[in-house]
Amino acid sequence: MNQTQTRSYEKIILHFGSNGRLWRSVRAEIGKPAPDFTGKDINGQTHKLSDYKGKIVVLESYNLDCPFCHNHFETGAMQELQAEMTGKGVVWLMVNSTNPKHPSYRNPAAAKKEWADEKIKATAWLDDSSGQIGKLYGIENHAPHVCHQQGWRAGLSRRDR
Repeated sequence: MNQTQTRSYEKIILHFGSNGRLWRSVRAEIGKPAPDFTGKDINGQTHKLSDYKGKIVVLESYNLDCPFCHNHFETGAMQELQAEMTGKGVVWLMVNSTNPKHPSYRNPAAAKKEWADEKIKATAWLDDSSGQIGKLYGIENHAPHVCHQQGWRAGLSRRDR
């Protein structure tokens, strides 16, 4: 991906990102190596960030009960963005860090139904009910994190810049 494509990609991500709150992660710092993690998706497949070395990876905080997330999916904008970016080789991992005791938690069967109903176009939906990935990246809202193809944390997006 050349510099122009990267800038274009960043603009798209920035437009569809979060609820506008800018936040920082203590462990995952911009310009530093992206911390590796391991997570299982809703189909039982294991994903490690290090498996995607050489690719751009988007970690999207996902919970359809969040009004901002719901809006992006209801309009179809997020699915369109996911399809466009994954079509360009970007790995798009949706991370749901909801505790299993919370009403917004989706077990794998409910998550698969929601995936189909919402016509999700991400690479995978990671069940992070332990909160491991969320804590590692400081995921507090619906703001995708972007990991550069050389393994560096390239940044996080914000809707209102």
